[in-house]
Amino acid sequence: MGWVTSYAEPIGNAAVIFAVICAVLAAPYLAWQYRRRGTVTAGRTWAQTSFLLYLMCAWALVLMPFPDDPCRRTVTPQLQPFNWLHLARAGSTGTLSLLTNPNTVMFVFNVALLFPLGVYLRRWFGRGLVVSALAGFAMSLAFEVTQYTAIFGLYECTYRQFNVDDLIANTSGAIIGWLVAPLVFIVPRRGAEPVAPDRVTVPRRGLSCVLDFWIALILTFLATSLAETFSLPVPPGPMYVVLLVTCALLPAVTTGRTPGQLSVGMRMEPGNPLRWILRALLVWGPYPGFYLLSDYGLAHRHDPLGIAALATAGLCVVWPLILLTGIHERLSGTCAVPDSSQRDLKASTSVGSVG
Repeated sequence: MGWVTSYAEPIGNAAVIFAVICAVLAAPYLAWQYRRRGTVTAGRTWAQTSFLLYLMCAWALVLMPFPDDPCRRTVTPQLQPFNWLHLARAGSTGTLSLLTNPNTVMFVFNVALLFPLGVYLRRWFGRGLVVSALAGFAMSLAFEVTQYTAIFGLYECTYRQFNVDDLIANTSGAIIGWLVAPLVFIVPRRGAEPVAPDRVTVPRRGLSCVLDFWIALILTFLATSLAETFSLPVPPGPMYVVLLVTCALLPAVTTGRTPGQLSVGMRMEPGNPLRWILRALLVWGPYPGFYLLSDYGLAHRHDPLGIAALATAGLCVVWPLILLTGIHERLSGTCAVPDSSQRDLKASTSVGSVG
């Protein structure tokens, strides 16, 4: 079953890379969805992420495994249409032998390679048969050109064959996928755009805080690096100082938006900077405890890592409770609302749809 390994290895590598990409881009992707549409739907997320995974697996199957010595054998283009059928017949003694011939199996796999593309193009992207067929041909041609040029000169010699039969099989697969797409329910249909809620949900508010924390972490790293480079003084608890600046003082300039809130398309009301500062202190106030407990552990020769882990676990419990209960909004007298630009866009869309 060597051919199984040859397919399983590229797919496994693509899945690992996909998981890394998802871990890195999950928060920016969700922020983009919230800012653009005001909500995140499971169907849209599944369709877009599964389509990305499919594309990565398809390209991995086309290009991998990468050769140790690409010039060990000469690979010439195969330009005769349906040569696979001639080879399969020449190497078969009956119908069953023809169906199980490696040339037949390879042609079927090449049909299956772009079958999902036709499904996605019809069900999710809403494209017609002609566009789907052309897209399948274009993607297959991109595969073959990349193979013929040895990944555009990345390798000295061509290690995968340019094959006209692959163009025929791939394009046929996209067409077949388009034809049977109504039966493939695992790929959702793209319906009308969901109506954005008039209020900010807890996941959206939580994502804005996560982004604020990441942004503050990056800014703290840059600031401390510059301070060490130029021998500048660093204030105690630099991370907390940056959090206060970005989440308490910066909203006065951005009319009630922290960097994270700006990313997900929300802002704070009413327009009172003092209330915004109080809100920031309520949200981020528990985090200095992390530094205090760590310093206490170092000063008294306790286990600093154990104390830090305990403090982090406790704070990770406190922070979601603050967001879920909304106590920071009640005590500060503020309320998170969708950004005015989103509401204006929503209103103009609804007006334009009348009549």
